[in-house]
Amino acid sequence: MKTTRLYFTAGVLLLGATWQATALALGDHPLNVYGSLHASLDYLDSDISEAEAAASASDKLSSGDVSLSFNSSKIGLRGEIPTDVAGLTALYQIEQNITPDGSSSNTWTTRNSYLGLRWQPSDQRTAELLAGRYDSLVKGIALDYSLLKHTVADRGAILGAGANRGNALDLRVENMLLGRWQTPLAGGALHLALQYSPDAVKSSGSVDNNQRLYVGARADWSRASWTLAAATEHWQQLALGSASGDSDSWRILARYRGAQWTLQGLMENLRYQPDDHSITDLDRKAWALQSAWKSGKLTWLGSIMKAASYRHSEDTGAVMLSGGVERKLSKSLKTYGVYTRTNNDSNASFQGVDGTHGDELATLPGRSPQALSAGLVLSF
Repeated sequence: MKTTRLYFTAGVLLLGATWQATALALGDHPLNVYGSLHASLDYLDSDISEAEAAASASDKLSSGDVSLSFNSSKIGLRGEIPTDVAGLTALYQIEQNITPDGSSSNTWTTRNSYLGLRWQPSDQRTAELLAGRYDSLVKGIALDYSLLKHTVADRGAILGAGANRGNALDLRVENMLLGRWQTPLAGGALHLALQYSPDAVKSSGSVDNNQRLYVGARADWSRASWTLAAATEHWQQLALGSASGDSDSWRILARYRGAQWTLQGLMENLRYQPDDHSITDLDRKAWALQSAWKSGKLTWLGSIMKAASYRHSEDTGAVMLSGGVERKLSKSLKTYGVYTRTNNDSNASFQGVDGTHGDELATLPGRSPQALSAGLVLSF
């Protein structure tokens, strides 16, 4: 089985690399191979001593080590199949996570995958209905607009994270239906999405029991250089560690993207209510400001993210400061360097690296973890 997986992976990557030269097809219809390989060499420091690192059972703590990481590398197949109904097209996507630096047992894990239909009555108006597994709508707000995506400075150490745990609420919704609509509005384009699952975190092979329901809504409006986006969602009986309860969250974003500058701000509110009505570190607000400036072949990146103390607590917030530079080497290849530092309040231990970066960096309360990374990203 391991040999078969290796041959299949190599074959799909080769097809992706030669896509421009070789047209692929599923029957009589085009088949698109896409994906990315993202490798980085990281220096990770939890701001702890060697003795503290040796005494801990967590592999996410470091007194200063070098790490090789593959960060949300993926491979996927997608396509469209016309029907005999005017304006109606079938859609499909199968996407898998690739972990070249992981064990053979976790090489393939399912990412956004679906089967669906698109109805397009005009060039500017479309409606889609998808069934499968897909990022939650609140997660998508931060992911789709991230300027430091998948690096050591990605959003997951602060956004969707708790003061005493890693990222917990940026999830994919299993067993879901996703409706998406696009239409012109006020001189721009409006995108609406509704997402529903009767059992959003499901045990394989079991009947949907409606006890882990998910509902979400999202709207994105863009005109010229401006984008406004907002999303909200509700999880019912979401299990996090030993607790289970309901979660309600929202995010809003405003973005300006010019010829040289990109500036954006984001706010989020998390509210996780366990069944025992206890207060958790996922009951708080956070915000982020990010920028990108293009100068010749270089793009300079900056980010500041702040999490407030969670409800009925003191000194449980954090500020994450990050900066970096990236350079396109070709249409499909770029390289970058990034530095990030998370300054925790005395009773907080927000991670230094989390979310979609492969190797995470945890810390102890009141410490300031930091990371320095150089990466190479191939997209096809």
